Amino acid sequence: MPPGKERDEMFKGHFANINRLASEGKLALADLLTELTAGAGYSFCGVGY
Repeated sequence: MPPGKERDEMFKGHFANINRLASEGKLALADLLTELTAGAGYSFCGVGY
């Protein structure tokens, strides 16, 4: 998505949701799935609360 108001609003909502889940104790990890994290032996499939 190109930079602009729509993208800014999308990320604002995304980070608000991350903060809400963390404050409710329902979020253990928030990270970008990069080659580094994906290749480090971490598995994020089926992660829940």
